[in-house]
Amino acid sequence: MGFGGNDCSFDWKTMFFDADTEKTPNVAPDQFVSVYTDTIKKIQGAGATVIISNLPPIDAERHFEWISTQGPSRAIMKWLGDIGMLYRWHEMYNRLVEQIAGKTGCKLLDIRSPFLSNHNFKKLIGRDGMHPTEEGIRLN
Repeated sequence: MGFGGNDCSFDWKTMFFDADTEKTPNVAPDQFVSVYTDTIKKIQGAGATVIISNLPPIDAERHFEWISTQGPSRAIMKWLGDIGMLYRWHEMYNRLVEQIAGKTGCKLLDIRSPFLSNHNFKKLIGRDGMHPTEEGIRLN
C-alpha cells in the first residue's frame, strides 16, 4: 500500500488569492493517520499481510517551480516561508507512514533510501518535483 504524496499537498490555487489565511492540506495529518491505520486494520482483519512503502522524496525546488506556474510565486512563498518547507512537510508525512507501519506491525518497503542516496536524483523525479520518472520507478 502507498498513501501520502498527494494527500499532503495543498490547493495551491487558493494561495494566490489569500496567502495570509492558514491552509489545510488535502488530508490533514491526524485524518491521514486515522484513515491509513483503519484501512490497514480492515485488510489485516481479513487475514491479509500488509506491506506499505514509505514515500519517494520530493525535489522541493522543482516542485515549487511546478506549483508556481499556476500563479504568482510570491504568494506561495509568503505562506511557505522558504522552499525547504515543501520538503519538510512531505517528510513529516513520510515519517507518519513509517510510524504507522511500526504501530500496525506492517512490513515497510523502503523505497525512499535509494532515491536519497542516488547521485542522479534529478533524473529520478519528474518535472512536477513529486512523482518519480520511469527511471525512478525502475530504481526500486
